Amino acid sequence: MGRRSATTFSGLLLLIFVLGAAPQQFAQTTNVTTGHQDIPAICTGCVYRTGQNLQESMVTRGNITTGTFGQFCNYTSLDGQVYGQPLVVTNVKWGGVGQGRAVVYVATMNGSLYAFDGTPSAPSGAPGACTLLSGTPVSLLLSGETAPTCDNVGGGGCKTIAPSVGILGTPVINTTTLVDGSTGGTIYLVTEALSGSNYYHRLWALDITSLSLTGVTSISITPNGTCPTDMNFSQRHIQRPALLLGGDGFLYIPLSMMDGLKNPYPNGLIFAYDTASLSTPPLCLSMSENSTGKDGGGIWGGGGGPVYAQDPSSSYHIFFNTGNGFFNLNTTGGTDAGDTFVKMSSANTGALSIAANSYTPGDQYYRSSMDPGCSGDVDFGSGSPMLIPDGENSTWQHLAVSGDKEGGLWFMDWTSPGGYTGMCPTAPARSARTTCRHSRLAVHFLAGR
Repeated sequence: MGRRSATTFSGLLLLIFVLGAAPQQFAQTTNVTTGHQDIPAICTGCVYRTGQNLQESMVTRGNITTGTFGQFCNYTSLDGQVYGQPLVVTNVKWGGVGQGRAVVYVATMNGSLYAFDGTPSAPSGAPGACTLLSGTPVSLLLSGETAPTCDNVGGGGCKTIAPSVGILGTPVINTTTLVDGSTGGTIYLVTEALSGSNYYHRLWALDITSLSLTGVTSISITPNGTCPTDMNFSQRHIQRPALLLGGDGFLYIPLSMMDGLKNPYPNGLIFAYDTASLSTPPLCLSMSENSTGKDGGGIWGGGGGPVYAQDPSSSYHIFFNTGNGFFNLNTTGGTDAGDTFVKMSSANTGALSIAANSYTPGDQYYRSSMDPGCSGDVDFGSGSPMLIPDGENSTWQHLAVSGDKEGGLWFMDWTSPGGYTGMCPTAPARSARTTCRHSRLAVHFLAGR
């Protein structure tokens, strides 16, 4: 890990917007530590990914005008594209000195992590350059490594991710209050790297006050005996969804195949690392029982990520969607989970397992293999789920909502999703269409709207 000299990418920039008022009025006061965060949290340790901020008091429909709301600064020299959501932590003493400030963390597809001062003064005149904090950006590529390109990963067939694949999924931050009252903590993120002909996925844990390592070197993410996959794991897989830090203290890292790969498709995987001991081998669950791991069922997320919630029995579960692939959860001992809303056990149970009542649509077979219009490429799980807080609807409780690749929205009871109800006797009417939609949805929710 080291300092990377910035290479300008035309059109790649960071924008910070502010509301024009007295400076103390619009100072950032809310941490955004995960993708599509719930503010405030729905329950202790839960992650519903509503994306709502119910504590927002300044920005209203009435005061968002061209005269009061606008761009404060920009930074036009990021060294790669940004796919992950920027995150914000307030009251950070950068380097352990000075006054606390809001810090904006931005990860790029060139394997770099930037930190910007996110506490601007009132806007005046033309926007200037955003302030890059000292010692950043840092490169999370080791000596001799580069961020793989589309030509390297997945055989050059990339459709939605190009030209490079460095840091793709949204990182996650675990904050803590330091002795002096300022905010400290750890930012977790996953990189993909290429060295010669070898590919690597690595987990990093960095101090949010300096972006230095937090006592452990980067960790190579490698499937173990409980997670079969093909021999070219890091060349054929990407870490696309947002990372999940659950209330159980585990860090969940989902992966899918690289978009554009040809059949046979590598399997979807999810790893669970104990944040109290990152060097301990992780738990791992495959979406395929095939010993070579070529049954599909990738965990894509569409820019969102897995969710974490406590059901009425007081048990915690992780929820995510899978893309097209083989399915046999309805058979004794079956573990193929293509096109499924997966309800998975928490890692604090000692193992990861898929609940028998995880929901799979009756037309799964047609979605994965027989659709004449899209060659079976109509994933149920192209997007990520979002949980609607209980009490928002007097008729339906425990609602999960997610979108499929056709642009359809699905609503399920996440406490008991419903399992698999059986194959449709004939291909559904949607198979007769002449055009193919490719929606990848991450749903947002705002209470009372």
